[in-house]
Amino acid sequence: MKDQLIVITGASSGIGAAIAESALADGARVITISRRPGPGDHRAIDLSDPDCWADTVQWIDSRIRA
Repeated sequence: MKDQLIVITGASSGIGAAIAESALADGARVITISRRPGPGDHRAIDLSDPDCWADTVQWIDSRIRA
């Protein structure tokens, strides 16, 4: 996964967290989103709130371009 960019939602626990940690260990650049703190370049946000979606998309886009 070296030199890959991966965006993961639900990355604060369970399978999402395991995938994020594994990808980070393999050298991937990882952007994560979840309601609680998570690994990688993370944003804590509740995606069940549609009012947050536009800002989140802009944040992801800024992180991809970084």
